Amino acid sequence: MRVVIDSNRVQSLELETFLASGPSHRAVVTDWLMMEAYKGDMRKSLYKSIAVLEKYPRQVIVLRNTGQCMRVRADAQMANRLIWTEHTKTFPEFMLEVRAAEAGGGAIEESLLERAREANRRMDRLLNQAELLLKGHAVMVSAFTAADISAIRGGPVVPPDILRRVFSIALDVAAGFRQSFEPPLSPPSTKMRNRDFLFRVGLAMTCSGLEWVRTGSPEQVKAEKVRNDYVDGMFSVYGT
Repeated sequence: MRVVIDSNRVQSLELETFLASGPSHRAVVTDWLMMEAYKGDMRKSLYKSIAVLEKYPRQVIVLRNTGQCMRVRADAQMANRLIWTEHTKTFPEFMLEVRAAEAGGGAIEESLLERAREANRRMDRLLNQAELLLKGHAVMVSAFTAADISAIRGGPVVPPDILRRVFSIALDVAAGFRQSFEPPLSPPSTKMRNRDFLFRVGLAMTCSGLEWVRTGSPEQVKAEKVRNDYVDGMFSVYGT
């Protein structure tokens, strides 16, 4: 069994119990988890974050970074091809390096600090893109009538016709991501569309926007929440 872990679960008793249950239980680590572990003061965040994982380093699966995952062809073996085999194999050594850096600093810690600086730069770039993301959500909201928005806010069950539009919007978002690559990425076959990583990204972003519609106006969402919701959405993409 594999479980994608986020920053809320990485230090949890739940994760430790899961990994202790047997070697077939694997924790899946994404670049978003590592960015959050490096974010801020690495000496406080990273060293604390690995407390559970370092006990079971051979039960950790490391995935490729998100840009690489977006390029992976959608098929029945896609989940395995997202795995970064080299980093998965060397994860136990990485855990030892982190503890060595904590104990003695030096060149190893400086290398980790540079990764932390890059993680913070990436998170800052995402924060700066919050306005662009909000504009995208505003376009999405324009696809729904006042009656649709009332229905979304009215209860836990979304009417089928609205769900069909959500599906269509998610496909459009995924197409936009494909066009941002050079050269643009080809769409998956209709049969494999639901497995497609970028379709999952589009669906996560669309559902996030719907939640903003349900709880209030997207224009009122603060930039930091936009960024945090985007990161949470990426965890949900990997989790599915």
